[in-house]
Amino acid sequence: MSLRFPFAVAICVLILPAILQAETPFRFETTPGKLPKDAVPKSYDIHITPNIEKLTFTGSETVEVDLRKAAKTITLNANALTISSAKVVDGAARQRNPRGWP
Repeated sequence: MSLRFPFAVAICVLILPAILQAETPFRFETTPGKLPKDAVPKSYDIHITPNIEKLTFTGSETVEVDLRKAAKTITLNANALTISSAKVVDGAARQRNPRGWP
């Protein structure tokens, strides 16, 4: 009986630290990907209308983006999609005037 206890303690001392190690905290800057890291998506509002007969869909999307520094362009993933229009709205101005009136 006395041999089992030291063996159990040795197992706990050797194995538990490896199991209890936390993974590295998430960092957007070091996450792999091809998109620039200057524009960080914060939220998406997506509306889709399917056309079952044509096997297509139309829709709209609003993406709230946090710009980490000034940018002349913002790159979005849009594989096999046609974007018919796009606009950029200053979030601070929108909060002051939620209806978009001048």
